Amino acid sequence: MKLTKIEVYEIQAFAFRVMTGYMAPGKDASPLADETPYEGRCAAWDEWRNEHAPCILAMLHGFEALIDRDDGTIAECEALLLAAGVMPEANESLRAELAELRRFRKAIMDYDSNLYDALADSDAAHKGEGE
Repeated sequence: MKLTKIEVYEIQAFAFRVMTGYMAPGKDASPLADETPYEGRCAAWDEWRNEHAPCILAMLHGFEALIDRDDGTIAECEALLLAAGVMPEANESLRAELAELRRFRKAIMDYDSNLYDALADSDAAHKGEGE
């Protein structure tokens, strides 16, 4: 599944934040949480993207391989399986596997979201210690 331009940016912005501590250009940085001027963030963003381009591309390809969108292709696949004579029991088994993979993906995304929140809270708390 192909990533949208927004998804590509958000994935890169998250990795940039984790690796550098800076908010990506285009993200609204709170003055309380990020004291780096916009120009400095832009320069760091360009340098980071140039230095890590192969890794960024590999990461984006990995996300494309993992993201599952229910866009009607499942119904099309089921029709093809039935036309090919695949038994309905096999179809149910595949449907159960897909449901399990979706639960697993949700658990990973929830963990990732919680980790990002903890990182943001930790950054804000550390910035407030020096005042």
